[in-house]
Amino acid sequence: MKNKTIILTLTLLTLFFTNCKSLKSLQNEKEKYTIIHESRGDINFDGISDVAIVSSKSDSEKGQIIVFIIDSKENVSKKIVNDNLTDTFIEMYNQFPEIEIKNGELTISYYGGMCHRESRNIIFKFNKELNDLFFETFNTSEHNVCNDSEPKGNEITNAALRKIKFTEFKDNF
Repeated sequence: MKNKTIILTLTLLTLFFTNCKSLKSLQNEKEKYTIIHESRGDINFDGISDVAIVSSKSDSEKGQIIVFIIDSKENVSKKIVNDNLTDTFIEMYNQFPEIEIKNGELTISYYGGMCHRESRNIIFKFNKELNDLFFETFNTSEHNVCNDSEPKGNEITNAALRKIKFTEFKDNF
């Protein structure tokens, strides 16, 4: 019985220190950025919470959207970066996008405007076979609240566009 207790104690201590080390590794990665928005969720369907952030850099550099994928030992196993998604909306709305990880999808949302209000949602889905995020859907909605016009919407979900990786996606719509 004493041996079982010792083995259990050692196992728990090993798990504790491994998790502390890996969580510290994620924290060290995140400290390299000025985080504007953060979301946690399982992007790659492995049952482990991953992290996505929107970061700001200096006025002369682009912001970035970064996805940290955590493996089963809670080590940061992959970092996916896209700095093509923040420029247009910083100019249009003077704000950074919001992000959400849910059901293997990363949704990037932009909202802005006073009278003329525009919203955009860009969705990327994780492909397990290719081990990467790919473009899924692009939705826009425009509404002029000053003249109470009907909202106009647009959606793009072209199968060919789904081959575009998150890192290569540029918002040219």
